Amino acid sequence: MIDEKQEIECTRFEPIIKHRFMARFEDIPNYAVRNVSNIKFIKGKYQDIIIKLYDIVTPSITKRLTELITGRSSESDDFTLKLQILGEEDDIIREWIIRTHDISIDFGNFDYASDSLNSIIITMLNTYYAYYITIALFDESGIWWRTTSDI
Repeated sequence: MIDEKQEIECTRFEPIIKHRFMARFEDIPNYAVRNVSNIKFIKGKYQDIIIKLYDIVTPSITKRLTELITGRSSESDDFTLKLQILGEEDDIIREWIIRTHDISIDFGNFDYASDSLNSIIITMLNTYYAYYITIALFDESGIWWRTTSDI
């Protein structure tokens, strides 16, 4: 029989670290992403996802976003965010694919009294679809397994 002390010593423990992620929103490069809110599910509904971008001059993020909005062929076209959580070896351990029809974009503001970086904030409104994929997990015996689920 395994006692509690032995069980704790045998348990693999790897916490998720906040800065170890990759976010791909449409054709915006990952290095332009400053932060992304995590998935929130409240009372049977997904909550808005907020993506904060650096306002980069070259390549112009503002230009790419403007083209993205004006280039939609129909209102039924989805906007897609792929959020990948990385492990300590930069391996993808978790992935979310989030879709919505509606987004809002705040291109920031300018201020003569500030020397801080300008940010662009994208809000994915009325998120209706999230597909969760667990890429790589290890059980207590060190055996790798993979699972997917449609939430």
